[in-house]
Amino acid sequence: MLICECYGVSEHQVRRAIQNGAQSLQQVRKACRAGSGCGGCTLKLKALLRESRDEDTQASGLPSLQESATALS
Repeated sequence: MLICECYGVSEHQVRRAIQNGAQSLQQVRKACRAGSGCGGCTLKLKALLRESRDEDTQASGLPSLQESATALS
């Protein structure tokens, strides 16, 4: 699936950038140029970054920020 039409960056390329250490929108832009053209794919990029963080949290066995906040209330 094409994520960034400006530079022809696929979802696979974005996921690979994230797997290789990109943890922010700026780092993804630097790694694969996605999001550095018109910015129309920014929401998709943020969703992929968020998804990656959620997967990391689940894999670690630690509660997510939302789960922690719910437990405290």
